[in-house]
Amino acid sequence: MKKYFLKNKLLGLGIIGFALLSGAGSVRIAYILQNIVDCSVNADSVLFKRMIIISVIYFLVFGVINYVYKLLSSAMITRVIKNMRTDMFGFTLDSDYEILMEQNMGDIISLLSNDTKVIEDDYIKALFMIIGNVITFFITLVPFIYISPVVTVFLLIGVTILGIIPNFAGGSLQKKQIIFSEKMPNFLEVLKII
Repeated sequence: MKKYFLKNKLLGLGIIGFALLSGAGSVRIAYILQNIVDCSVNADSVLFKRMIIISVIYFLVFGVINYVYKLLSSAMITRVIKNMRTDMFGFTLDSDYEILMEQNMGDIISLLSNDTKVIEDDYIKALFMIIGNVITFFITLVPFIYISPVVTVFLLIGVTILGIIPNFAGGSLQKKQIIFSEKMPNFLEVLKII
């Protein structure tokens, strides 16, 4: 899997860069909303109007950053899956005819279609989501430490507990995913026969 990501290093760096911008932008939203509320509470209409204009511009820029981040992520997923399928298909074509005929065609079709889809959904998309969330978390941690170190400690404890709980369910889910992948070739073989 690593080699497929390394083929697209520049795209990967772009994803990380826009993930950083998106994470920093998410944190900044709280400050903008706080300033708007402060302006309205203090009845400062001039500053309130200025903050509204700033927020509209900010949200437009933030939307473009998130759009580019999702666009780059989608491009990376497409390239990785395409490269994987090309390699698998090439390996199948390069195999000896006798060895190929001994294989269950459902296995090959499942590998090229369903298993790569599982890798895309359960691994690559999840990986990008984790990277984005980790970056946002660490960027958010800096203001929390500044505002209240005690709250930050409790936040870290809570996040650790929330991070451990899914690990218990993850093993069961992983076993079911393996069973699904093992049964899919048989289904495709029957489908091919039908």
